[in-house]
This record gives sequence, C-alpha cells and structure tokens, in this order.
Amino acid sequence: MEPDPVDMRFDDRRPWWTLYQLYRPERRWMLLALVSYVLKASPVWILPVITANIIDLIARQRAGGLRSLWLNAAVGAVAIAQNIPSAAAYVHCLSRGIRNMEVRLRSALVRRLQMLSISYHSRASTGALQTKVTRDVESVEMLSRQIVDVGFFAAVTILVALGVTAWRVPAFLPVFLFFVPLIWLVRHCLAGRLQQHNENLRREIEGMNSLVLGMISMIPITRAHAAEAEEVARLENRFASVRSAARAFDFVAGTFGATGWAVLMLFNLAGLSAAALLSYRGLLPLTPGDLVLLAGYFNAIMAAVMQLNAMLPLITRGFDGLRSIGEVLACPDIEENRGKRCVQPVRGEFVFEAVSFRYASDDGDAPPALQHLTFRVAAGETIGLIGPSGSGKSTLAGLITGFHRPTSGRILLDGVDMSLIDL
Repeated sequence: MEPDPVDMRFDDRRPWWTLYQLYRPERRWMLLALVSYVLKASPVWILPVITANIIDLIARQRAGGLRSLWLNAAVGAVAIAQNIPSAAAYVHCLSRGIRNMEVRLRSALVRRLQMLSISYHSRASTGALQTKVTRDVESVEMLSRQIVDVGFFAAVTILVALGVTAWRVPAFLPVFLFFVPLIWLVRHCLAGRLQQHNENLRREIEGMNSLVLGMISMIPITRAHAAEAEEVARLENRFASVRSAARAFDFVAGTFGATGWAVLMLFNLAGLSAAALLSYRGLLPLTPGDLVLLAGYFNAIMAAVMQLNAMLPLITRGFDGLRSIGEVLACPDIEENRGKRCVQPVRGEFVFEAVSFRYASDDGDAPPALQHLTFRVAAGETIGLIGPSGSGKSTLAGLITGFHRPTSGRILLDGVDMSLIDL
C-alpha cells in the first residue's frame, strides 16, 4: 500500500508548517473563506468610523451635514446588509476546506496504521489509536475553526484599529503600539502551564479509552471468573484520574481567562483615561468623534486580545492533537515490502537457524522469549509445540507468520530468508 501524501508532509516538530501543509490541497477554498470572512466582519470595523463621523457632524452643525449624515448611514447599511450573503459564502467555503482536510487526515491515519508493523500494534494501545483517529482529528478541526473564526478576526481587527488610528489620531498610535505587545506578553507568560495540563489530560483520556475497550472485549471472561467488581474498581480508579486531570486543566484555564480579562480591562481603562487626560489638558486635539472612535477601537482591540486568550485552550488542545497524530504518521516502524521477492507457490519447509527473539517492551534484564532456536520442519510435516504459558509457543507462531522478526538468526522458507520476502 502506498503512503498517503499527508504522511510525507507531516512534521510534528513544526506544527504550524504541518497545519499549512494539511490545507495546501484546500488552499483555494480557504482563501475564498478568508475573503468572505473579511466582508462578513467588515461592519465591526466600519461602524466605529461611521459613529465618530455622525457625532462630529452633530457637534459641528456645519452646512451640508445632512448629506454627509445620509452618506454615512448608507455606507453603514450596505456594510450590514452584505453580511448575509458573505456569511453564507464563508460557511460554505470554510466547511468544504475543513471537511476535506478531515477526511484526508483520517484516511492518512488508517493507511499508516495498516502499514505499521505488527510489533508496533502489539505495543500500542487500541484505545489510544482510536482516540487519534477520532478525538485528535476533531481537535485539529476545532483548531482550524478557531484560527479563522477567532485568530484571523482578531488579527485583522488589531491591524484595522491601528491603521484607522494612524489616519485619524496619529498621535495616539504609540499608546496602542505599547499595549498590544504588553498584552501578548501577559498571554505568553500564562500559556506554558496550560499546555502542560492539557497534554496530561489527553494522556489520561487515552489510557481510559484503552481500559474501556479492554473491559468490553473481556466481559465474557470477566463474568466467567466472577471478576466484575475488580474490573469496575479498576475503571473507576482511572475515571478518578481523568477527573483530577480535567479539573486541574479547567482550573488553570479558568484562572487564565479571569487573569487575562482583568489585565485587559485595566489596560482599556488606562488607555481611555490617557486619551481623556491628553484632550483635557489640550495636549492632544481630539474631537468628540475622535474620542468615541478611540474608545470603540480600544474596546475592539481589547476584545480581540481577549478572544485570543479565550481560544488558547482550544489552540493548545488542537496542536497537542496534531502532535498525537504525528506519533502515528511520523512513526518509522513500517513493514517495508517494496522491492522484496514475491511469494511463489509455497512447499512449506521451514528452517530456524540460531533464532533469538526479545520483545521491545522487555527491559534489558528480562530473558529473551526465544534464544538460539535451531530446527527444521520438512514440507508436509506436522509437529506439535508443547510447553507452559510463557515458554514461547505464540512467539514462535508469530515468527513463522512474519508478525515478528528475529532479534538474531534467520528463518528460511523453502530455502529463502524470510527477511527478503514480500510478506
């Protein structure tokens, strides 16, 4: 099976680059979505300017003011009305791009899972792999929506606010330029701990999923041995661990949001007070409309940064999911068959030459499952394997079928080394 192109582009060390590569086939739809989003959100940036213009018209009472009033009102009405078709176009384009990516990413995961070696699957948790295909891909989808719905909107809002301020009240621009990096610094200081708690929560959920799947598959055996109480207790302990991790994450996320809100509101109050003080002392010539404009854009910048702060838990979870997916897509433990000999009609002669095998999960002090095993089974011959549990019978069968590879020695099938055969 050929690898999916997503496999070749995945690099969990560069999550932003990886996310961009995931959307490269959908770049036309994503670009159309961004353009539609700018049109959809434009009233948020236009209305403060219109409001400031109308207030200045009222304050100045100049001739021709009514014509300017109707012009500003008409521009505002058009900006608001076009929100409906542009919103519909935005939803269509964004949904198409994200859902296509979602299907391709899940397809790449199941393709890679089919290509990974049996020894990898013997080590990996079924619940953890299921989580990667379901929950982690959903986290990437939510990450994508947050980047466009919140991140892109916030970035454009800040740029528009700075641009209009530089045009209308350029003397106040340094105040905005001071507050924006200061707000980012506060966010950056709080982000690391949140990411650590989110990763811990993901690991706990993966472990829980694995236990639940194991419990369901083992219900007949559990019933036969009257071990229901022990199994329930084991799962309830895991549920308690997940609850503790989730509560720790919720507390940090809530504290982060409250701290960010308080800091932003203080910055907002300080900026508005500074503008009023400069105007009051005559150091900065501001019209009533300019004050309203500054207040509106300062609120817009604060709201944009607050949205960035609020989206951080989802962004953290999304990139953590992306790294989790990378554990599969970037895993090198692939059963490589390309270029090997195709299997011809098999006579069935097996020869083991000094074969030893040690499981990768064993520590260095544990004895090998098989050690220096040498024997021959002729074509058509039937033999029986007898031994206690743990003596290596299943391991030997796994070596014969190719599920395991010898740690040392070799196995010949009809005189051909099995490491050279397309399994």
